[in-house]
Amino acid sequence: MADEIVRIVGLPAGTRPMRSLIDFVGDGAAEVFEVSERVRIEFAKRIGMGDLLEAKVRR
Repeated sequence: MADEIVRIVGLPAGTRPMRSLIDFVGDGAAEVFEVSERVRIEFAKRIGMGDLLEAKVRR
């Protein structure tokens, strides 16, 4: 888990994922996560809430 935290923190600002998955046992959780993310994004866009999928920071 620590390696994943270090990887994410090291990514450039604006490219860090909102979620991350660590599949310790290789039970297919990563594949299920990918499908659920795609469905979540498509649904948000379909109901007119796609603009909420990205963080917008004002300075």
